Amino acid sequence: MGAEETGAAVRRVGIENFTLLEAMAAAVPAGFKLVDRQYRVLRINQWLAQVAGRTVAEATGLTLAELVPELWPQVEDAYRRAFEGETVVNLESTMHQGLGSGRVRHLMGSYYPVYLDDEIVGVGNVVVDITERKEAEQLTIRNLAAMVDAIALMVECRDPYTAGHQQRVAELSVLIAGEMGLDARVVEGIETAARMHDLGKISVPAEILSKPGPLSRAETDMIREHPETGYSILSDIAFPWPVAEMIRQHHERLDGSGYPRGLRGAEILLGARIIAVADVVEAMSAHRPYRGGLGIDVAIAQIEHDRGTLLDADAVAACCRLFRAGRLQKALASMAARTPPPRSPQGVVHLCGDDRKLRVADRLDPAGGTSRRGKPFIRRKEDSA
Repeated sequence: MGAEETGAAVRRVGIENFTLLEAMAAAVPAGFKLVDRQYRVLRINQWLAQVAGRTVAEATGLTLAELVPELWPQVEDAYRRAFEGETVVNLESTMHQGLGSGRVRHLMGSYYPVYLDDEIVGVGNVVVDITERKEAEQLTIRNLAAMVDAIALMVECRDPYTAGHQQRVAELSVLIAGEMGLDARVVEGIETAARMHDLGKISVPAEILSKPGPLSRAETDMIREHPETGYSILSDIAFPWPVAEMIRQHHERLDGSGYPRGLRGAEILLGARIIAVADVVEAMSAHRPYRGGLGIDVAIAQIEHDRGTLLDADAVAACCRLFRAGRLQKALASMAARTPPPRSPQGVVHLCGDDRKLRVADRLDPAGGTSRRGKPFIRRKEDSA
């Protein structure tokens, strides 16, 4: 084969390959485009042009800000990084254009530097539509949230003495985790666990949960099984977070004095450590059927006393910052307004099942038979239930 024939064959193969690439780009349900350093579209396939509400001819030559003004603020940084030589993969973005009925289109794109003679001359972008996947995920999350609400309600229907307790602990946990600067997705997992952290109490007889008097050792041991019971119930559910393990650990303490497994320090999940702080603050601050709220000042004094020994130092510090800023008091006041304090019964009442909290007694005056409130005191290590 002569040089002329060889050249013709090469050109023919090149045209065939380019035609094949063009056909693939037009047919697959994915987007391809190439932009220059001025962020102007040099090439774009039909699918991606349609997503932007344009034809290929209309889209070519536009800047990205002109082509997709809603998307540009979400992807601008990815393009800048690609022009600096970085490959950015699986960046998610959203837009409202093109689906109708108020639906949001979810896209996932990757961004690649394009080189010519060792110089970056453009950025290539590959985009896929993940709307159906995201909508399925959101439906799963809504169903999961409904299930969590049902579980929380089931626990509190059996134990009216702690009505609203789990929800209040969840709200406080979210505040503390947010103050600690945790990722929103992590905070969501902590909130989920906190909303049903006492699930295991469904295995405890109702007469023990609301017993108007001191608990026996056997009854106390039964209540102390609730973290393990809650874990057993939820351990086979595929939550996106270690929800079952956080529930199992929310009564563990840094020095190993907690239960059910006596974990220490970093052996305890951060989420469980945050829930533990919120649990103490809520129990000491909120009204109970047998007493009024003991006050946020007392609660803060207690967690500061236990900081770094029983309770996580960072979580306590975050909670104290919220207190000093007044945000904690505002949150607790809002919670109290949603859950009015119940009427207090007479007789001896014992608060248990919530570690590191207060024990308060209403003692009957043997002389006159009238109710006289005993002095509350902060429960110490040897006085935990």
